[in-house]
Amino acid sequence: MGTADQIQTLKPAPRLYPPPTPPGASGRLAPPPGSSASANHERHPPHHFRTRPHVITADPAPRCRVLGTLSHDPGGGALGAVEEGGYSLHSPLRIQGPELLVPTRERHSGVLGTHSLRYFRLGVSEPGYGIPEFISAGYVDSHPITMYNSVSQLKEPRAPWMAENLEPDHWERYTQLLRGWQQAFKVELKQLQHHYNHSGFNTYQRMIGCELLDDGSTTGFLQYAYDGQDFIIFNKDTLSWIAMDNVANIIRRAWEANRHELQYQKNWLEEECIAWLKRFLEYGKDTLQRTEPPKVRVNYKETFPGITTLYCRAHGFYPPEISINWMKNGEEIVQDTNYGGILPSGDGTYQTWVSVELDSQNGDIYSCHVEHGGVHMVLPGFQDSETMLLVMKAVGFIVLAIALAGVGILAWRRRPRGIESAFPALRGGFLITGQ
Repeated sequence: MGTADQIQTLKPAPRLYPPPTPPGASGRLAPPPGSSASANHERHPPHHFRTRPHVITADPAPRCRVLGTLSHDPGGGALGAVEEGGYSLHSPLRIQGPELLVPTRERHSGVLGTHSLRYFRLGVSEPGYGIPEFISAGYVDSHPITMYNSVSQLKEPRAPWMAENLEPDHWERYTQLLRGWQQAFKVELKQLQHHYNHSGFNTYQRMIGCELLDDGSTTGFLQYAYDGQDFIIFNKDTLSWIAMDNVANIIRRAWEANRHELQYQKNWLEEECIAWLKRFLEYGKDTLQRTEPPKVRVNYKETFPGITTLYCRAHGFYPPEISINWMKNGEEIVQDTNYGGILPSGDGTYQTWVSVELDSQNGDIYSCHVEHGGVHMVLPGFQDSETMLLVMKAVGFIVLAIALAGVGILAWRRRPRGIESAFPALRGGFLITGQ
């Protein structure tokens, strides 16, 4: 299992539209086109959690400062515009759930579909069994773009279009920043263990990122977790932190005292993150802005005696936005319908499914409706249980016929070979007439 898989296994990121994905780390960069934060980035040395993607100018040896009982900086450290958000000296831990992601009124154009940029960090108190002490990974949609871990101590591209478009000094700068963030993360995890009176194996995670929705609006999110549970969440609209327990509340008070840091985080999420996302979408447009239609099939399964479930499955589609539902007699079935999540297939495409229990008492007509990329597909289901029974019988007869044919062929192949010399027309197993 790779390090990116380990991040998701230990703590899946909140599902924002399709599945989730991990973060990387950054150093210093010139701000992406269209971003506005570049002047004051030198004032905040990389420390705890800070988020600024634009110009990354950071001290490779971050200085730590204790806020409350945890030293944190949600931003990007001594960074001006940090690609994946970093640390600053004035911020708290944060974890923001999907319910807090309120679209802004800003409009953006030129990019079709919904896209996201996310960076994940994972720290563990007792590394081993293939899990490094610290991991940082970046994703655009479900595509890994960057990776750093405490073993290699190098930030590296995970997509060819990232390696092709970013200069070597970009990776070196962010490598230096991540080495500092790695140490800060370790200190913070130990402080959390102390506050909770924990020892042994514990985990500490951070997710930061943004989404560019298909209607042009944007969202931003920043959150922290301890042992797989939400710890503290940043609400950029109210410039406040939401604490999940008493320990997090200590951090919240310290972080909210620094209004400059709160505004910095908001600006990173709403401006710099979106600017980086647009840049990466341009770099990887052949992959990220393509369209692959879904392959859809309908089948059924007798889940309980007398109860049959119809399944409609779609796979191999991209982008992940899709509408799939069952209809009965031309009307959408809202109740008694089960939906599978929109999940990555591992090959750059997605898969999902929807099921409904068949009403065996009525002669209803079922159909599966799928919409993706402006294309509408309709697949018929079975009309009712009697129709299904007839289909099953027909399939049974076909299987029986094939089996009997197989037995006949086997018997024919085992016949005495002398017969072919007596009847040459039978060679090859066929009776040839008319010669």
